[in-house]
Amino acid sequence: MKKKLSLWFSILVVLSNFIMFLAAVLIAGNSVYESECNNLIQTTKVVANIYKINGALTKDVDSQYRISIISKDGNVIADSYLDEVSSLPNHLNRPEIIKANEDEPLVFIRHSDSLDCDMFFYAEKINLSDGDYFFVRISSPASNFISYLKKSMVIAILILIISSIIAIYLSSKVSKKVTQQFSNIKESIKCVNDEKFSKIKLDNDYPEIRSIVQEINDLENKILKQINDAKFEQNKLSSIIANINEGILVLNGNGIIELANYEFLDIFNYKKDCVGKNYLNIISSLKLCEDINEVINNKKIERYTLRIDNNFYLTTLKRIESEISLTNFLVIVILTDITNSVENANMRSEFFANASHELKTPLTVIRGFNDIMAMQNTNENLVKPILQIDKETKRMQNLVNDMLKLSTLENETNFERIEIDLNKIAFEIVDSLKNEISKKGIEVIIEGKAIYSANYNHMFELEKNLIENAVRYNCDNGKINIDIKDQGQKVVFEVRDTGIGIAKEDQKRIFERFYRVEKSRSRQTGGTGLGLAIVKHICILYGADIKIDSSLGKGTIITVIFEK
Repeated sequence: MKKKLSLWFSILVVLSNFIMFLAAVLIAGNSVYESECNNLIQTTKVVANIYKINGALTKDVDSQYRISIISKDGNVIADSYLDEVSSLPNHLNRPEIIKANEDEPLVFIRHSDSLDCDMFFYAEKINLSDGDYFFVRISSPASNFISYLKKSMVIAILILIISSIIAIYLSSKVSKKVTQQFSNIKESIKCVNDEKFSKIKLDNDYPEIRSIVQEINDLENKILKQINDAKFEQNKLSSIIANINEGILVLNGNGIIELANYEFLDIFNYKKDCVGKNYLNIISSLKLCEDINEVINNKKIERYTLRIDNNFYLTTLKRIESEISLTNFLVIVILTDITNSVENANMRSEFFANASHELKTPLTVIRGFNDIMAMQNTNENLVKPILQIDKETKRMQNLVNDMLKLSTLENETNFERIEIDLNKIAFEIVDSLKNEISKKGIEVIIEGKAIYSANYNHMFELEKNLIENAVRYNCDNGKINIDIKDQGQKVVFEVRDTGIGIAKEDQKRIFERFYRVEKSRSRQTGGTGLGLAIVKHICILYGADIKIDSSLGKGTIITVIFEK
């Protein structure tokens, strides 16, 4: 930059000097030329007057002037340089004579053949009283004028060379000072890039550069503050990620690892630095690798439980889009160790199953003996207790059966699927509940039709529990709408009732086992508190979404959406 700046500055100065001195020489030369022309014109007039009076050439004129008297025919009559003029050629074709004859006299510079040099020539037409006329021509050597021009050019060139040398020297100094400031700016910016700050000294006399330097200093302060803030936040985030219990992995859109904490690497027994490597080189779980690839290809993956060796992990995969580019995104993988929770759930499930099996036989025996007592009873005082025992044993048997169903669903992974008519099942369930429906005067409307590939028992249990609840918690003379819709890639099963409704605070917990909104009412209607828990587990098995919309005193809408 310094060389270019010096070169251009020098060229500019030299060029401007050249133009300036050339103009000066031309102006001065023109001034000399005009002065010479005026002298010739004035001298011509003086000589003409003297010649008209005396009839002879004057001797008082400067010897540098050659005076010629030329007749109207172009013949030289007299010449101050020659005594014998008869040998001189006719001058009528000379340019100065031609212009004078046209009454437009002009000064000419041309070569004189007789004197063999460049001369100034000027002629005027002198009219006589008798109508005759002649020409007075005066010439002077042009050597003085040309010599002046040559000397002026030499002086101009010398001045130009000297001024150019001075200009080059000064431009070098100026450009060095300017470029030094830019070098300081460059070094300062380089320091910022190295996360250091070196304030640029304001040692320049140019206000424009001082302003730029001040702006850069202020900008560097802001940038370094932002860098320090970003480093602080990064260190804080790194500390949080390093000390968090979950395994965390961050990938870019090409599957290259941007970040992985110790917990994640420990799950796969990887001890080396993994940043910059492909996730396939780190993760040994085929299932997780396939799911990561699905998320990279913009497919949504729901949370699920993943088994790695003997441990269980709640797996979350999320794609974070960039606001700048569609191709620039991140994939975050979070593995939460839920081994203890899974083992506890398995223990509870086993206990549930074992307790249910153990209770099933005694309840059957109790109910059997109670039936025998009812048939053989003759004591009216025992009728009410016998009926109460029958009611409670039935409720207990229903509870045990629901517990067994729930336990089976929790441990079920493989099951047979067939094409099922959801509409047909709905009609069967409504028919089985016709006594309860008739007793409460409820109107039931079943609309729509859909075929779904599933296990028959699962679909029957799901529809039965939802329709039973709609009947059980409905008002007298209420209404139930059962809508079944085939939406191409989805099947929707929806139950709407005009019952008592569910409060907002209870809606998040109604799918928990044994949770009842109104415990006394649930017992009176024969509910076990496991119906919606069974529905929820069936939805989990099929990856279905279940939604609830309810208001107290207005009714409830429960919607199940199956993906085909």
